[in-house]
Amino acid sequence: MLYYPPTSGKRPARRVFMGVIYLWPGFGSYRIVVITMAQKNGDAPSQHIGNTVLVVTMEVDEADEAEFNNWYNEQHLPERMAIPGYVSARRFKLEGDNNNNALKYLCIWEMEYGSPLQSEMYKDQNAHPTELYLRVNETIKARTRGLYRQVYPEPGTSFEDRSGFHGERLPAHP
Repeated sequence: MLYYPPTSGKRPARRVFMGVIYLWPGFGSYRIVVITMAQKNGDAPSQHIGNTVLVVTMEVDEADEAEFNNWYNEQHLPERMAIPGYVSARRFKLEGDNNNNALKYLCIWEMEYGSPLQSEMYKDQNAHPTELYLRVNETIKARTRGLYRQVYPEPGTSFEDRSGFHGERLPAHP
């Protein structure tokens, strides 16, 4: 993994990120799929990186998964992403059977800061739950939630895998 700090020098227009998130030793892991993102390079688009993540894990019975996923994907994600300060969200499902009691579903909400959780829009959404949410909420057997602020590398940057996804190996910046 190579770290590319923000510089004014020319960098490639496309970046590819790949990795594995370990929530805590011995409690299972969630595999991240390859995500491509563009960064600013001349007129090329750039994806903003927040410096805070809200990590949510949930457990639902297999019989309730279809409605749970429908609520999360079609209602919950769009509602939350409409709140200023939310940057992105990604959902994952636990792989394998031997995961030491890790919960089955994981959502990583990327945010500017934790401030969206204190906003009037967030409070209003929570004060007016939909019928679908109320129904799905009864099927959630367990959940965890933690707000994490980025401590390294510099906020708004990340480590990158530059191991040759496009057939070239890029040198690290001095």
